[in-house]
Formats: sequence, structure tokens, C-alpha cells
Amino acid sequence: DLPVFLKVLDADLSGDLFAEPRYLVETTSADGGESNLVRVHDAQRLGDEYVLVAMEFVEGGSILSRLTAGSFPMMEAVGAAVGILHGLGQLHSALLVHRDIKPANVLLTQRYGRIWPKITDFGLARFKGATTITKTGRVLGTAQYMSPEQAHGHNIDQRSDLFSFGSVLYQMASGRPPFRASSTL
Repeated sequence: DLPVFLKVLDADLSGDLFAEPRYLVETTSADGGESNLVRVHDAQRLGDEYVLVAMEFVEGGSILSRLTAGSFPMMEAVGAAVGILHGLGQLHSALLVHRDIKPANVLLTQRYGRIWPKITDFGLARFKGATTITKTGRVLGTAQYMSPEQAHGHNIDQRSDLFSFGSVLYQMASGRPPFRASSTL
């Protein structure tokens, strides 16, 4: 009787982390209701091609949807930043790297009368030191927010998530992404 959000991932892109979902389930439920991670209730392989992930349903939109109204007031941006860092700390202490921190992957809800961010979309998460390149040679992540190391296909660690977090914080404070160019490349 719990509302959930279901997501279907490409098994090739979701990697080893979803082969045994228990680790991600334990990591995302470690702090209970105080967590800044969207809780993963379960993940199951659907044949060889897909993984079905059942996650906590979070009321509220993402940072990206909130940015349509402009930049965040400074104290809201700071409050959200602290929560995002807390969530990253939870992931990193479990030796996981999110690899796709961006405004669309941080949901905003309310708790204790203030903004409460929750990191979501663990489809690209990997254990620290895992390669960022797929079998077909693609680098995974969102170019506008990824660290240079990730963009070049190097093995990355938690510092790459912190680079992405800095890009998100910049966008919350200024209302625009830190890097703008005529093309993604």
C-alpha cells in the first residue's frame, strides 16, 4: 500500500549495481526518513535486456522544474546544497558514485517547513573506480554537468560527483547552467 515510482533501465547501461539490488536498497534506506536519497525499494531484472526499479514516490518537482521560475533565493540554494551534499555523503560512504548529478536528478520536497532535496535516478551509479565507458564505447552522464575526467572516459571517484554538484549549485544560485556552448561537444 505504498506509492512507488517505477523505472525501467537498460540492463547494459545499469551495470553490476542492479545485478544484486540489495546493496542499493540498503544504501538508500540507511538514514530512514531523514535520508536525502530517494529510497530504492527493490530492483529486478526483466530478462537480459531490462531492469525494473521500484523507488520511493516523492511529492514535488525537481530542481530543474523549480528553475523555470528563476534562480533560488540564496538561503534556499544553501539549504538545498547542504541536503544534496548529505545525500552524496551517504552514497560515497557506500563507495558508490552517482555519475549523473544534475538539476533533473534532484527532487525537492518539504520537511520540517523547509526545502528537502532527494537525489534520484541511480541508473548510472557505479562502485568507485568503475569505468565510465560502456561496451559500445559511449561515455555515460549528462555532458553539461559531468567532470572533465568523466567526459574523457577515465575511471572516476566521488570527486566527479562533487564537480557535478558544483555545477548544480551554480545553476541554483544564478539561474543558468555554468557552461553554455553552441553544442554539447
